[in-house]
Amino acid sequence: MRRAHSYRAAGQVAVALELSNTDAQPWSAEGAELVGPRGERLRVLRVWQPEPVPPGDTRRVIVEAEGREADTRGTYVLRLHEAGGPRTVTLRGVSFP
Repeated sequence: MRRAHSYRAAGQVAVALELSNTDAQPWSAEGAELVGPRGERLRVLRVWQPEPVPPGDTRRVIVEAEGREADTRGTYVLRLHEAGGPRTVTLRGVSFP
């Protein structure tokens, strides 16, 4: 992961990541989860990735989830699951403005 930004809108939160693929195979997200400080999970609405991340390259992935401001305080762990494969991207310390 090269960089990440978090966002908040009415009733929703989002995380936009720039992912680098250091593996020999393309990487594509199939699902995601956002887990809060007390183990609560936000309902992921959409994982948006316009194309797989080619080997040796970087691409953007955006995760949108339900989340009212009162329910999304503290830091979250974001896990992105690979489509049809075992590789997972984990980002700790996600907070929402």
